[in-house]
Amino acid sequence: MKNDRVLVADLISACISGEIIEDYPTAYPLPACLILGYTEDVRPLHVCLSKPPLVKIITVYVPSSDRWEPDWKTRKG
Repeated sequence: MKNDRVLVADLISACISGEIIEDYPTAYPLPACLILGYTEDVRPLHVCLSKPPLVKIITVYVPSSDRWEPDWKTRKG
């Protein structure tokens, strides 16, 4: 979050507005998913979270156009 200058408010906004774009049901130690959401200033944000009942933030980053298609949902290549 620090490298991409993502604030806690950005993380909350992205999670509220987001949609699951990838599901990792067999992730260890907890099932997880990748959410695409947007900050209040409309920056795309990817948030990887473990799934309930124990929700933990795994990683948060601004997706790169080098690795993601313009829809921010589809990985390149």
